[in-house]
Amino acid sequence: MHVIPEERSAEQRSAEQRDARASMLAVWHVGDKMVMQIGSDVAETSAVLDGDAYATETDRKLYAFGQKFGRRDQDLWVIDLTSGVRRK
Repeated sequence: MHVIPEERSAEQRSAEQRDARASMLAVWHVGDKMVMQIGSDVAETSAVLDGDAYATETDRKLYAFGQKFGRRDQDLWVIDLTSGVRRK
């Protein structure tokens, strides 16, 4: 027998609010009339670096097993904001 609770838990309500606020970084090239998505996953962190030429994005997907045990391994992508080219 599997019981399905009628009310959502506090954790589910919190996750729902967090998911509703999730967003990904994008760059708008006004002169070219183009919007380029920089972020690739709402679960990762993206940031534009000083000078507005490059951005960074973390990538923790390959290290999910180690994260269960407190390891904080991650890859870091550098993205050229003009061309969209990504490099590790």
